[in-house]
This record gives sequence, C-alpha cells and structure tokens, in this order.
Amino acid sequence: MLGDGHAHERMEKHLKPWKTLLVNLDDGLRFKNKEITLLLTALSMVMTLLVWLYQPPLLSSMSFCGIIFVVGEQVIPWSLKAIYGDSGEKMWNADKTIKYKKICQELTFYKDQIQSVYEWFGKQKKESPGVYLVVVTCVLTVITYITNKISNVWLMYITTVLVIAARAFWLEKQQGMKYTAPVDKSD
Repeated sequence: MLGDGHAHERMEKHLKPWKTLLVNLDDGLRFKNKEITLLLTALSMVMTLLVWLYQPPLLSSMSFCGIIFVVGEQVIPWSLKAIYGDSGEKMWNADKTIKYKKICQELTFYKDQIQSVYEWFGKQKKESPGVYLVVVTCVLTVITYITNKISNVWLMYITTVLVIAARAFWLEKQQGMKYTAPVDKSD
C-alpha cells in the first residue's frame, strides 16, 4: 500500500477543501477528461510562451508565483464552495471518493519518497562527505551546463511534459488500465 494509514488520513483531511479540484485535475493529467486535458495543455503552453516572450527576472517571477499561490489558496476553495455548494455533494459520488482517496494515497507516497531521499542525502553527507561532495558537484555541474546550452523556459516545458507523460504511462503499467475517457457502449 502506498504510504501509511495515519499520514494518508492526515493528507485527506488537509486537502478536503481541494478535493473537487484535485479529482478533476487528476482526470485531466491522466487523459480521462479531454476538456480538462486540453485546458491544462493550453494553459501550460500559454504560460511557457508568456515567460519566454517577456523573460521576467527570477525574483519577480518567484514573487508573482507566491502571490498567485497565496491568493489561489484562499480563493479556489471559496469559489468551488460557491459553485458546487457546501461540500460539492451535488456532484460528488462514490467513484470520486475512491479517486480522491487514491490521489491522497499517491501524494502521501510521493511525500514519503521525497522525505526518504532527503534523509538519505543527510546520511550520506555525514557518513561519506567526500563522495557526497563529488556526486552533488557533478550533478549540479551537468545541470548548469545543460541550462547554459538550452533555453531554461523550453527545458522546463519539455521536462514538465515528459514528467506528466511518464507518470501517466507508469500509472498505466502499475494499474494495468489506460487513462482515456470511457467509451459509452449503449450503441
């Protein structure tokens, strides 16, 4: 099972105001809902194009993203509540509840994996600082070289697209099902 039960429950409770948005985003990222997938792709392309055209300074970009995140953190749950009602129960069903629990389980798994990598790096830093220094320096040097040769905006765009595609294919392989919209067999 992905993640432990208590962390999974905490994740579910913490993300409850976002559950409608998370399930819909997951459907879009898994190519189950064509409209959401198209919207996410278009949004990603437009944002990449705007950043490429205007090339804003790094600190200004980080500040703007922080402002968008803080405002979105407050406005999105409120607007979802205004659109779908108190808890979105009008459109919420058992299938979406199962999807939400699986999403929380997956997020808990990713959080645990990132935490274990962080702990592993800390352990390596203490146990063999020479190897740690060489490995980290080499990796950062390669990243610096690549970002110097390729436009950072397009590199991040291609990386994002590849990560989303790899996640969809990995999940397809793990669960043995395709992430496409279901076909109505009533014909």
